[in-house]
Amino acid sequence: MRRGPLVVVVLFSMCAGLAVLAWVLRIPPGPRSVVLITIDTLRDDRVGPRGAGAALLPSLTPALDALAARGTRFDQAWTVAPLTVPSHATILSGRLPAQHGLRTNRPRYRLAGAADRPWATLAEAMKEAGCGTAAFTSASVLRADQTGLDAGFDVYDEVPAAPRGSLVESERRGEETVTRALEWVRSRVAGGPVFLWVHLFDPHGPYDAPVPYGAGASHLADAQGYDGEVAYTDHQVGRLLDGLAAAGLGGAVVAVVADHGESLGEHGEATHGFLLHEATLHVPLILADGVRGVAAGARRSEPASTRDLAPTLLALAGAPIPNGMSQRTLLDRPPPGTAPAPTPVYAETLYGYDGFRWAQTFALRIGSWKLVDAGSETFETDLATDPRETVAGRPYVGPPPVSPSTGAPLSLSDGLDALRAAAAGPDAGGAPASPIAGGGYFGGGSAAALLPANENRRLPSPYARIGDLTILDTGKTFLQAGAADLALAQFDEVVKRDPANPEAQNWRGRALQKLKRPLEAAHAFRASFGLGWTDPACIEKGLQAYLQEIRAAELRENGRGATDAASEAIAFLESARGRGVPDSCMTAVFEVPIRLHRGEAAKARDAHARSRRFAPTPETDRFIQQNDELLGSPEAPPK
Repeated sequence: MRRGPLVVVVLFSMCAGLAVLAWVLRIPPGPRSVVLITIDTLRDDRVGPRGAGAALLPSLTPALDALAARGTRFDQAWTVAPLTVPSHATILSGRLPAQHGLRTNRPRYRLAGAADRPWATLAEAMKEAGCGTAAFTSASVLRADQTGLDAGFDVYDEVPAAPRGSLVESERRGEETVTRALEWVRSRVAGGPVFLWVHLFDPHGPYDAPVPYGAGASHLADAQGYDGEVAYTDHQVGRLLDGLAAAGLGGAVVAVVADHGESLGEHGEATHGFLLHEATLHVPLILADGVRGVAAGARRSEPASTRDLAPTLLALAGAPIPNGMSQRTLLDRPPPGTAPAPTPVYAETLYGYDGFRWAQTFALRIGSWKLVDAGSETFETDLATDPRETVAGRPYVGPPPVSPSTGAPLSLSDGLDALRAAAAGPDAGGAPASPIAGGGYFGGGSAAALLPANENRRLPSPYARIGDLTILDTGKTFLQAGAADLALAQFDEVVKRDPANPEAQNWRGRALQKLKRPLEAAHAFRASFGLGWTDPACIEKGLQAYLQEIRAAELRENGRGATDAASEAIAFLESARGRGVPDSCMTAVFEVPIRLHRGEAAKARDAHARSRRFAPTPETDRFIQQNDELLGSPEAPPK
């Protein structure tokens, strides 16, 4: 008997049966498309109707409200950090900041390349599953060369760097980002599933939404201006979702989440990044998917972390969750008949330490119990009775929190131990460092950026110093408006109040440069560096100020002054190199004429050659061409 036709019939019948089963279960073959929308600086309380009773205000976010109506909204979601880069790194990796290494927005914190880390990002996992991957970001703070967040993306469409000396990040409006994302979707000829990340930056200050959303130039820093940005951003989310549906991606898994919120003056903080109050930690989080596990119109009230978003999206896409990523998903529920175990959520900010040498600050939440460790100060809050933390600092009076692993009541000491464990990131699978850290929830990573607890306690609490930040921000506003003398007075006041503050000295240097007092500016940059400000830009600005002083001394025919300034400049540069601060293009550019002034032609040529190894920009090209002329073009290194 010939078996060929029978085998064909059997195989055909099996395939047909599987196709019918897939249709019945509504589970498409292969990975599903996923769209991740991150909205910078969006408070949770700005999504949906606001207020209550007669004071109820109409929603600013009809598009997000409609998405929530066909999906699930997580009412108590926390970000891991009130900063753009570490928060997005967690959203895209499923790892805490101590585990992925991006702890502030500073360029020195950068995601390691795929070959140098034993874990995969969300984009890498989606690409491995067979998806085309693309990201469209709206602010230069997320540039790939600074963050490494382009890992796993076929396309990483980003904003150019801010001009040198700019006081704010460069950004583009949501309209342009959404348009570019939709153009990419429509241009795909290969088809197949996609992972698309769209980042919208508009609610970030200054609040200058376009007509008809904007509130005008007098509201660039207040709640009215902020609300206009929120409404404008929601409109762009609606444009994006409509465009995706028209392009055939209406059935994609969609997640919308904010990286952090905005204080809007609450607790003395104008924006975000320094304190760990709910205004910046509590973020909107919406999941929509009509196929797997996401109920339409549902609200989830338990605390949730943005750390668990990446594995959730992979599970909904039908893609494997890689090792090293949190295995917990936002859709996990306890077995029937059992009470849910309390899930701890964690947040941190090292921003105050990075720039101001204020204490590193950590927060932990279990149920309604919230603990904040701010170095010399600790706070316990019952968010059920005091959701706006109006009595922060008083003893916690709610029901005692219990350990997720043992069910035993937790003490303040237990909570502080758990915070240190989460901030340090003990090795995955190792012995738990506290009752809360049990089960590996806080496992894995490096503690390179973490101060010992006793050292952290000796630093000023950012909660006690937040008034200094207001003075500093006032100075920045003056400087941006061209009033350098008024700005300098503000920066001097901060230095007087907080002498160990490196960022205040850095801003003093910028103001002094504007006032054409270059030697004082150079000394301010050196003071900033000596206090721990090791950003390469500080070295660049210091060398630039020294060069300005050299040239001014030459015009005054003060040869000794020029020589002394050149010697100080080289000592500053060598000190920075000795502390591991990497050269930048502009560092090398300014080094050339300083070396020439000292008669060090060979070292000047070496610096000139180094300046050419960096990716050129119109600004650096101009300086390099000037150095070509200084060195003599026939002998200058070829371009």
